[in-house]
This record gives sequence, structure tokens and C-alpha cells, in this order.
Amino acid sequence: MTNAEFLELIQRLLTQARDVNSLEEATSLEHIKSLPAVDEERQILVSVPFRMIVAYLDAAVANAQSAVDAAHEAAAGWAAAKKKIGTGGGGSSGGGGESADIDPALLAQIEALVSWKPTVDDQLQELYDALFPFSIKTFTGGGTYELGSSQNITLTWTYAFEEIDSQKINGVDITPSNTRRLTYMAVNSDRTYTLVAVYKGKSFSKSVSVLFKLRKYYGTSTKTSLSNSDILSFQKAWADSYTMGEVSMNCSGGKYIYYIIPTSKAPASLPDFRVGGFSNSDWEVSTMDVTNSSGNQTNYTIYRLRNIQTGSSISLQVK
Repeated sequence: MTNAEFLELIQRLLTQARDVNSLEEATSLEHIKSLPAVDEERQILVSVPFRMIVAYLDAAVANAQSAVDAAHEAAAGWAAAKKKIGTGGGGSSGGGGESADIDPALLAQIEALVSWKPTVDDQLQELYDALFPFSIKTFTGGGTYELGSSQNITLTWTYAFEEIDSQKINGVDITPSNTRRLTYMAVNSDRTYTLVAVYKGKSFSKSVSVLFKLRKYYGTSTKTSLSNSDILSFQKAWADSYTMGEVSMNCSGGKYIYYIIPTSKAPASLPDFRVGGFSNSDWEVSTMDVTNSSGNQTNYTIYRLRNIQTGSSISLQVK
């Protein structure tokens, strides 16, 4: 809802209330109109004038309901009295019954209150929903873990309002309704958790994911071939692709540069290696099964720069 729509709604509500002029004076509508149309909901929310309008409308609706209740009570009492007196009798009794009917002007006022109350209720609810919208404020617990590991995944969440109709995660009811934390034990494969909350009959959802990935390794060594433990001792990053941004390699004393990725991620031809900022295609390529620190065994492709490097900070980039 835009700022203009809010103002139109407030004006619409005000025209249905009594004492509009004094209310406008007391609540400085011109000030509300002057608020910048940037994050307008928050601007109006923190304004004292708007809070005064909401308080007035609450009171107006409550008063209207009191009047309606009193009118219903009066009408019921009058109906009972008419039944007791009877309208079919002759003479002054019948005439008295008719002459004691509720004044038409009062009936018109009662009918107006009866029709006005639900309209204000609906519009006030519309205003509340717009300015105080329900939302799933936070839903956390997702993350990325090494393939082969087993994790206890704890999900936590918060709502804009605590009173909800119901809540589910992946279609399973979460009870009691004030539960805001849930742990899934021994998760070892990719999962997406979707929280669905129902508030006043409307559904709201938010999702988090848990991912298990392989790593890629890079480093330097004096060796021409590596053991499993040598590979695990290198620097590492998630193996989302075979490419890698620029990193610094320490080859002090004379070392080979290594780049090691899961074979499933390796391109058909040699990647574009940039060493010290220049393309370098002089790499020896081999493969071996590598068991990671979480116990997963996967075939890896190992790239070793054929020539020993001696710099303490040699850049490596893989495109």
C-alpha cells in the first residue's frame, strides 16, 4: 500500500466518524501528509498522530458497539412490552401501544450505527494489516557442510506476532503453536526446510537449505606426488566449480603449485591457469581417490605445475 493509499484510507475512516474537524486538528493530518514517501509504512507507524487516529477509531468502534448493544436491548424490551400489552386491544390500550413506538429518528440512528460498525471494523482491520503486517521475521538454521559429515540441524524462527493459527515445517505440524526451535538429528544429505505459518487464515512461508558439498584444495609442496594427508593439509574451498579467484601461493625455498578438484567438476581440457598474472599451460595432470576429513571418498583430478617456483607470494587464478 502506498503513502497516498494510506492517507485515502485514513480520510475515508475519518469521514465516517463524528467530530472530524476537531480530530483533524488534534492529530495534525497535514503533518502525516508531509511525511516523505520513503518507507512510508514505517514513517506513519512511528508518528504520534497516526497512533492517535488508531486509538480514536478503536474508541469509536467500541462506542458504536455499545450503542448497538443498547439499541438491541431496548428493541427486545419494547418487543416484550408490546407482546405483554398486546396491540389488538381496543381503545386507549391499543392506541397507547402505538403511541409508545420508538421514535423514527432514533431508529434511523440505531440503523446507521448497526451498518456503520462492520464497515469501520473492516477498514480498521485493513489499516492494521497494512501498517502492522504479519511476517516470518527470521528463519535460520541452513548452512553448508562437508559431504560425508552428519549434522544436527537446529532451525529457529520468529514471527511479527506470536499469535498464529498454525505452523508446519515441510508439511508436518509443529506444536505447540509457541514452538520456535526444532532440531533434526543426523542429517547427511541436502535438505530444504520450508516453514509455513497461518495467521488469520492467510499462509506465509520461508525456506532455508542445508547443503553438503565437496571441497577443492590448493597449496604448494616440494613433492612431485601427494598423499591423502598432504592434500587435506592444503588450503580449501567449496568445489562449486573448477574456477577459482586469485589467491597467493608461498613457494619459498622452491615448491610446486598444486590445484586439486573433484573429477566430476574438472573440464574436458586444461583449465586456464594464470600464474603470476600470466597464462600457464605447463601442468601435469593425474587422478586419485581422496578421502576427506568427513570420511567421504571421491575421485579427484590433481594439477601440478611442472616447474618449481621460488617466490613467497605467487598469484594463482583459475578460469
